[in-house]
Amino acid sequence: MKRVIGLMLACLLLGGVFPRAAAAEEPIAYEISGERPWERLTDSDAMTRITLAPGEHIRLTAAEPLDGHDLYLEWYRLPKKADLKQYDAAGALLETVSIDSPKSYWLKVPVKPGCTAIELSAAGAPCTVSTMLVSKEPLPDEYGCLGEEANEADLMVVLASPVYVLEGLSGLLARYAGEHRIKTAIVLMNDGRRYELQEACRALLALGIETAPIQLHCEDNAYNLLKDIEKNWKPNKPDEQLVSLLNGIRPKVVVTLGNASEDVRVSYTNELVRAAVETAKVSGLRLYETDPNGKTVLSFAEPLVRYGGRTAARAAQDAYAQFVSRALYRKTLPFALALTRVNGADTAQSDLFDGIDKGALLAYEQPTPTPVPTAEPTFTPEPADTPEPTAAEQISSVQMVESQTVTEAPEKAPSAEPTDTPKRTGLFSCAAKEEPKSPESEAKPTDKPTFAPTPTETPMPTDTPEPSATPVLTETPAPTPTPISDFDAHFVNDGSGEEIVSVDEAAGTWLYRSDILSVEIGRHETVCVRGGRENPCVYFVAHIYQRGADSFRATFGNELHNGISLGTAQEMADRAKCVLWITGDNLIQMDREIKSILIRDGYLFQKATGFDCLVLEPKTLSMRVVPAKSITAQDLFESGVQNSFSFGPTMIVDGQVVESSRAMRGTENPRTVLGMIEPGHFVAVVVDGRQPGYSMGMTMTELIDLMASLGCQVAYNLDGGMSATMLFLGKKVNRHGEGTDPVSGNPNTLRRMPDGLSWGYSEQHYGTLKPAAKP
Repeated sequence: MKRVIGLMLACLLLGGVFPRAAAAEEPIAYEISGERPWERLTDSDAMTRITLAPGEHIRLTAAEPLDGHDLYLEWYRLPKKADLKQYDAAGALLETVSIDSPKSYWLKVPVKPGCTAIELSAAGAPCTVSTMLVSKEPLPDEYGCLGEEANEADLMVVLASPVYVLEGLSGLLARYAGEHRIKTAIVLMNDGRRYELQEACRALLALGIETAPIQLHCEDNAYNLLKDIEKNWKPNKPDEQLVSLLNGIRPKVVVTLGNASEDVRVSYTNELVRAAVETAKVSGLRLYETDPNGKTVLSFAEPLVRYGGRTAARAAQDAYAQFVSRALYRKTLPFALALTRVNGADTAQSDLFDGIDKGALLAYEQPTPTPVPTAEPTFTPEPADTPEPTAAEQISSVQMVESQTVTEAPEKAPSAEPTDTPKRTGLFSCAAKEEPKSPESEAKPTDKPTFAPTPTETPMPTDTPEPSATPVLTETPAPTPTPISDFDAHFVNDGSGEEIVSVDEAAGTWLYRSDILSVEIGRHETVCVRGGRENPCVYFVAHIYQRGADSFRATFGNELHNGISLGTAQEMADRAKCVLWITGDNLIQMDREIKSILIRDGYLFQKATGFDCLVLEPKTLSMRVVPAKSITAQDLFESGVQNSFSFGPTMIVDGQVVESSRAMRGTENPRTVLGMIEPGHFVAVVVDGRQPGYSMGMTMTELIDLMASLGCQVAYNLDGGMSATMLFLGKKVNRHGEGTDPVSGNPNTLRRMPDGLSWGYSEQHYGTLKPAAKP
């Protein structure tokens, strides 16, 4: 089977300060053979990919020669070896490119004249491709593809992973690499998550930096254990690689993050850099480490010409909006202002290159603002043979001059940004608001009263017709405000970044609103009749409205993230600083034999397919249930899914109740369930139980009926019992009883768990909330 894909690549700027080439091209019609979901290779998501087994290939066939085009490849995981072949219309081989242990995730190959078919095949080992497409123009910034790595530089910045590209040193990059065009090499020890690298590259593009980071590919899955990280990095010989880079690139200044971070990769990287600087044969090399007590203090507050008058701090914060997965959870971007361990002269202690001859640098520019042109005065010639005005006309003229209010327009200020620099569109909630105009920039009305001229009576000729009636001026109606949808009405819609919080425990209501997330919780009490017996039941319904997939995060019991280690709900919620937290599915801590595919935070924990599983779709902001044995774990994983859950049963699919689920999971119990009413609108329900006189819980039938009454199109049961928990801004909303659990005989207290689901990020904790709240 062949699928024809019409590909239109328009290099749409996401707003970088130094525009890349942007030109639309005609669609290129080509066919990609096979039954695989090849559309994953043309989207801009690095997490969607296809793995080719040894001997398997992708073949792209064009309807006409692809002269003048380039083939763009982006790897999800670097291959050991792959072959790239080009053929003409007659099937003759034009070129073979053997790709052997590449170091870069991006590859651009010019298409040979007459080429109509391109084939990529895995050789000897599987290879995983994230992007494969052809274009005449450079890829848009949304793909995050940068140019070549630096092979020489005056400034080298060594970072533990992509997440630190704009955390800690972003103002420094804006000041030196952006404003002064100093040749800069960014070295990444660890690749991080694939999407983190892509977002970091987009952020660099937004700063105007198109040089790709040098990656040492020290992979690990040890999370935050130093001994495991050292063990995993050691085979890649990062110490030797750093020395080799220093001797080859020969920078004059090296900067790395200090030891203050909680991430042990940062401190380990710092130690490696220190040792490499001592070993490398680069004379006069300066090493700076971020240190709040350091002597060299950089200022990021001066307006920069290349950033349209924005400061380095502002430019960095704006670029940080491209780092979506982290920008949502950072209200302010930390900047490293103090640096220490300087080798050589640094008397000013305000410039990394103080005392270094700027003429000896590979590149250095001191941009100057473009002067505002002065408008030339307009000369109006006097008319010839103008008759002298009469006395009456002279009087009338004087009165007219007195009647005019002359308001001088203020001199136009220089534009905040060059006119040829496109402004960033507001694609991200963290984007900076436009600066308000200063009062001086507005024209001020004069206080001088206005005098109307005295009309001069002019005799009308007898044949002059009667004047028409004076027209009545109709006031222009004010524009009708654009109505917002019911969905959008749940958010703060002014772009201010404000958080609205309202808590009324007596009434049983909890509310949180921002411009990207809304959580509305209500407590409900009912009576369930079973066998002629009335049982009280208390449950909590949280309506979740989210505008982006990154409002959701999986949480783990502790920093090991191994799916087994346990922690309390409180610990997980506090660590995530989340708005809403609910119980998960117990991951692989127990009952693995009756669970299906388990993906959490981008990691695959279990491949089994014998049962249903719940999948959260980041692209569509939706959730769906994957039936047993309907898809492989590998394919689900490579479709870009970051989180799937397996507990069950499945309650509702496509708005229809799964009747067979009514008899599952025992009698009345505490419960946790997640449902979806529409994409972006989820509902989480936690039912209290096993507490006589307060709440005994719900049966599965009662819970299914409740989720159906809420309008759920999909609903899936998660871990319940004494694990069932809901927290709002760090405080438990529901209730666990005292004494002994009548079911298990264990203490009737909250269990420790390996995982949980969370939404949002807020520095507001329950103890700091103000009682007053906006509606």
